[in-house]
Amino acid sequence: MASAESIFFAALDRPPDERATFLAQACDGDPALRGRIERMLAVQPAVGQFLDPPAAPVAASADQPGTVVAGRYKLLESIGEGGMGTVWRADQLHPVRREVAVKLVRDEHQFSRPFRVRFEAERQALALMDHPHIAKLLDAGTMAATDPAGADRPYFVMELVRGVPLNVFCDRHHLSVPDRLRLFVQICAAVQHAHQKGVLHRDLKPGNVLVESHDGRPLVRVIDFGLAKATGELRLTDQTLFTQFGGVVGTPLYMAPEQATFNAVDVDTRADVYALGVILYELLTGTTPIEHEAAKKAPLEEVLRLIRDADPPTPSNRLASTVDGATAAINRGTEVQTLGRFLRGDLDWIVMKALAKERDRRYESAAAFAADVERFLAYEPVLAGPPGAAYRVRKFVRRNRPQVVAAALLLFALVAGIAGTTAGLIQADARRKEADEARGQETEQRTRAEEALGREAGERARAERALGREAAERTRAEQALDQTRQALESLLTSLIGESLLDKQRPLTDEQKNIIAQLLVHFEKLTREPQTDEASRARAGRAAIRVWHIQSRLDRKGEAEAAARRAVAAFTALAAEFPTTLDYRRSLAVGHNNLGSVLKANKKFDAAQEQFRAAMSIQTKLVADYPETPLYRSDLGTSRLNLGIALVPQKPREAEAEYREGLAVWEKLAADFPAAAEYRRNLALGHQLLGMRLSNKGQWPLAEKEYNEAVQRLEKLAADAPDAPEYRRVLGNTLQEMADRRQAPLIQYVQLLRRAFEVREKLAADAPGIADYQIDLARTAADLSHTLHMGAGAQPADLAAALGKAIDALARVSGPDRRSDTFRRLLLDCHEGRAWAYNRLSKYREGLADWDAAVPLCSKDQEPQYRMYRIHPLIQVGQLAKAADEAAELGKVKKWPADQLGHFAWVCAHASRLTPARKGEFADRSVELLSAAVAAGYKDLDRVTTSADFVALKDRDDFKKAIEAMTKPKP
Repeated sequence: MASAESIFFAALDRPPDERATFLAQACDGDPALRGRIERMLAVQPAVGQFLDPPAAPVAASADQPGTVVAGRYKLLESIGEGGMGTVWRADQLHPVRREVAVKLVRDEHQFSRPFRVRFEAERQALALMDHPHIAKLLDAGTMAATDPAGADRPYFVMELVRGVPLNVFCDRHHLSVPDRLRLFVQICAAVQHAHQKGVLHRDLKPGNVLVESHDGRPLVRVIDFGLAKATGELRLTDQTLFTQFGGVVGTPLYMAPEQATFNAVDVDTRADVYALGVILYELLTGTTPIEHEAAKKAPLEEVLRLIRDADPPTPSNRLASTVDGATAAINRGTEVQTLGRFLRGDLDWIVMKALAKERDRRYESAAAFAADVERFLAYEPVLAGPPGAAYRVRKFVRRNRPQVVAAALLLFALVAGIAGTTAGLIQADARRKEADEARGQETEQRTRAEEALGREAGERARAERALGREAAERTRAEQALDQTRQALESLLTSLIGESLLDKQRPLTDEQKNIIAQLLVHFEKLTREPQTDEASRARAGRAAIRVWHIQSRLDRKGEAEAAARRAVAAFTALAAEFPTTLDYRRSLAVGHNNLGSVLKANKKFDAAQEQFRAAMSIQTKLVADYPETPLYRSDLGTSRLNLGIALVPQKPREAEAEYREGLAVWEKLAADFPAAAEYRRNLALGHQLLGMRLSNKGQWPLAEKEYNEAVQRLEKLAADAPDAPEYRRVLGNTLQEMADRRQAPLIQYVQLLRRAFEVREKLAADAPGIADYQIDLARTAADLSHTLHMGAGAQPADLAAALGKAIDALARVSGPDRRSDTFRRLLLDCHEGRAWAYNRLSKYREGLADWDAAVPLCSKDQEPQYRMYRIHPLIQVGQLAKAADEAAELGKVKKWPADQLGHFAWVCAHASRLTPARKGEFADRSVELLSAAVAAGYKDLDRVTTSADFVALKDRDDFKKAIEAMTKPKP
């Protein structure tokens, strides 16, 4: 236990209302010691300080609302109180009117020299600051004798920060981890500025970091430099400021080890770096390295010892071990498992580097700390991380997610990682043989004679060394294999993901090639020797990965086989290790996966059996662990899957399962409103039910479900503007709703327009993602068809929309441009815009679209699209080209009679208006007319009244064509 003097001075350094709690901890089990210190504290104000001026008589405190300080600051309400001073919200009355924050030395300390010196140091520290994330000093002074708040009392005035403590703001708004990290970078910037000014804060904690909203964006403000210390040549006050003997300066839970001692003197800026590490730890996990409850129960001396000596768990391990892990995940808008995976690796390394006990191992500055956090946010390698090849592969994949086309890099990871592993294992085998040989020699020597005992001891030593080398080689080999696995897991997730949305994104050829390489790796894992629990579990998880890959490659047979292997593996593990919940959950996942592939193969009875098996396990998990949302989420997914499998055979039961699944998601979304995944799945459940009701012909009920899905997705997309997948699902839902609601046409068009607006913004925000560009073009093409359906669509609007779609498709590169889907879509867009231009009489623009469409169409379609070009050619004055096209087209396929008649008119028109080729076009016109008549052309009125045809009336072959038209058929 600490000495009475150290406890006394530590208590003296605390506000009076906190001393009782502190003494209860510091004097635990020693009431006599506590009584002695309480008596010392009781007489302390009367003793005074040796160097302090004589205490003037102090009246009752004048600090109350309405008091005017220094003649111009009217106190409104107390907004903060510490051991040294009180902060008030106040009105500045002149020379300008505004709200400010006024800090006053507490009544009981206003004549205490140490407190006045520290107060002066704080306001001088603030005067040095000029940074957007540090509250600004506006005024300072000492009150006059006539001041109602007390004569000779120091004060200073700051800008009023209308914020809340950092951790409160983050949890209240359920900020995601990336958003919290961006706020943390702001804090580091403020602390770096203070360090550059020569000021060490020494009391960084969430309560001294306020967050306010500016123009809808969170803005950090670092406050309370009451314990600030100058570094280098800087002096914050002309008076000498000593740390009181036996005192501990700062808040223990956020102190650096070198600060967590009585009379800590050797403290530099790296103490603030450590405190920033504690703040980041709390932002990520919801607790400090030494948990709050444990610190409350332990004496101060023990808390300080833990800070100095105990190594805290990594953030991911703390999250897994704490009972509040689920709450922490919910406050960060995710789930425990997802949050744990997110923290594991880079963020663990970053935080633990900042929390290193030895100062030299920490970040050298707050700026370096922030830079590593920003590297993490940019998916770049962090300095705190290990420099292994697998780690750098994972970071490369995250940065280049949609276009991971460097198969060489993948092969490098596979070959280098696995080859390294193989080499390690080969060396290990060689060492094992060496050990075996040594043991054999040992046996041989023992049987020879007693005189060989010395050599036997030597051989035994060599054998043991060989075994040690074998163990080391095997350990290195296993580490290399683990790194390779982690890199490949990260690569696979980046390519095909793990969510319900994955199936809506087609894979490119490059992605398929890389995934095929990954498949080889995971297939090998499923066949590795299963000698213990870990290897069996690894093989089971690899089988689930193989199912995932084969499903995305649409290889149903191989996917079914992989799912069955996973079910078999986890059935055995769950039976043998019933307390390992992950095995039970993985078994349910396996049943679900197998049900999905059976459903895809139209084996509906078998699929239903698998989904029910998954639900049986999940229902038990939910009953045993009702507070774990992950198990409820799994159950909701299985119910929706079962509903889909029931539709072809038992539609009524299917609808019931949809509604049961919806109830699960509804409850999850209500219990965890910040968890975007639950809200998304709830919306998808409404969409599925809408589809089911639409298929039954119950459109009003279906429309209600679709509208519910759309409203939820719109809210989700607005709440998470940086998550494009929600906007994509919203666009898909609106498109599907439009496709199913064909009448009335005006509402169909309205839905398409809404889908177009969503997809247009998404395509513009992510121009490098081909799927978004193609989605936009598809909706635009559908809109163009409304022009022909008489839905009141404006040609100008359609032309503009189709132009955006064509521009979007132009941004798509790679194999997408060579696919049939892409080609047909681009063809539809050019055709639609050409017709819109025709309606607008913009024939030259329309002709450009027809010219672009012809190379895109199939060989069978080409004559039709060339025929579409004839009218705009005539309108722009290119009669000869129109007639040439008509004459040539008349020979390439069997046309209807009316179309041949139109070709004949085009040539006749060109004959009349193109003197240089009059005879040539006249010949072609009559040939085409004769062919039209033979095919049944009967428009005699047009042939006999049109000025273009009349010009041919004297030709004998023209007369014969007329005669054939008027001659009755036998």
